[in-house]
Amino acid sequence: MGRIILMRHARTFANAARMFDTRPPGAELTVLGRLQAAEAGVHLAQITQNLGGVVSSVAIRTQQTAVAVVKAYEETLGLPADTYPIDVDPHLREVFSGALEGSSAPEAHEAYVRALDAWMSGDLHAAMPEGETAHEVITRMRPPLESLATLCRETGKDYLAVSHGAAIRIATRYSSDVPESVAQNTYVGNTSLMVIEPRGEFGQWHCEMWGSRLLDQP
Repeated sequence: MGRIILMRHARTFANAARMFDTRPPGAELTVLGRLQAAEAGVHLAQITQNLGGVVSSVAIRTQQTAVAVVKAYEETLGLPADTYPIDVDPHLREVFSGALEGSSAPEAHEAYVRALDAWMSGDLHAAMPEGETAHEVITRMRPPLESLATLCRETGKDYLAVSHGAAIRIATRYSSDVPESVAQNTYVGNTSLMVIEPRGEFGQWHCEMWGSRLLDQP
């Protein structure tokens, strides 16, 4: 069976400024971010040589990351350019930060950490002030993830989705068997990976990797 590989985008100018930037199109990648994305493509070739397709959220940063990742992946494996066209899905966007949008204040980051901790602890209704709940995020992300799961089962290939830090945390936390302690305590940095084997129903899938940390096999 193939796997769903979720990747967080590379570093952006908003990341560098520690500013909440969740509304598309959003900030572009920094020079460092472009280097990170290229390195992530080389790393992806070590994770899988069996890629079936690539999809990105609608944000500029995820599309730029996906383009650089695919280019490096193709070059590393000696594949022709444009072997992997990139689809775009607006449902894979970041969790909306509501009243915190555009802020870099310490209080805003404290509110985010509280919400993230609640989400990872199983609270579907927690949110940043005026932001999205985990339930709302799952409602929009589940259909594209289940479509990828169907492709994984039908083709036996792996599928890459380039998305966002909080979004892929929530998606993986509630779609898979990742231990709550791992979800709460393992950082998900730029270009980190979540690898999910989608056997069974959504919520029962097996998490092989969280934040590029390989988990114990079942």
